[in-house]
Amino acid sequence: MPMFTGFQRTNQPFITARPVELFAGIPKTDFGNNGTLPYAQMGNMTAWWETSNSITLNSGNVSSMLDKLNSYNMQQATAANQPLWVQQDSTVRGLSEITFTSGKSLSAGNILTIGTGNLSACVVFMLNATTPSNNDIIFCQSQNNGASNSGEWCIRVTAGTSNILTQFFDEVSAKSTTVTTLTLGVVYIVHIVIDRTNGRLYNYVNNGVQSATIATTGSNLNPAAALKLNSAGSSGASQITYEAMMWNTALSASDVSQNVNVLKAKYGLP
Repeated sequence: MPMFTGFQRTNQPFITARPVELFAGIPKTDFGNNGTLPYAQMGNMTAWWETSNSITLNSGNVSSMLDKLNSYNMQQATAANQPLWVQQDSTVRGLSEITFTSGKSLSAGNILTIGTGNLSACVVFMLNATTPSNNDIIFCQSQNNGASNSGEWCIRVTAGTSNILTQFFDEVSAKSTTVTTLTLGVVYIVHIVIDRTNGRLYNYVNNGVQSATIATTGSNLNPAAALKLNSAGSSGASQITYEAMMWNTALSASDVSQNVNVLKAKYGLP
């Protein structure tokens, strides 16, 4: 059971306890006034980055964002490529955000590759402007603006549009899901699920889903590519990121739905 160490004020004629400690050893976070239980498959979660805490700033820009579970910290040593941190965003319950524009990115290095197994990742973000010439990389493990080598994957927006898709390069070639069109200025919860066991690649935008067929041979895929939020190669796009997570398993549709419900409550989304 969670430990409650204080109370929070509400607009109702009573007080409610607010969870401030860990669920089963998971680092402290804010799940909203209801103390909603954490995300799906916590035992298989490998990394968790949250913009509301564990941020190192350099003149208002982000030089490091700590992984809440392990030591897979997102970093940017080059000052000119460091994204902007905003402490409070009124559209998401006053929580903080990181704003990426052209050339800005954070990287955790060449870690958490898919190997012989499955992989899932989630990012909470808002697209403010489209990329005129290049694909806009939201969250990826790839060397270019898309999955171009075996084992690489990405969540990306197609150049010149607000169409989002997920992509995975299996043992044969790059496979992509059908696109979903985003509305600029709206916060979305996007999951990529790479289920090599069953040969499927999924793109969940909130609870909507697109999928594609991938190989099931189970080769050991360890691309020489860094794990990144945004891509330094993107040009002209503007995106706001709030949170990102990874798992070493293929999340089910019910797992994704659980995450979406928790995140909607956390960020005050409809």
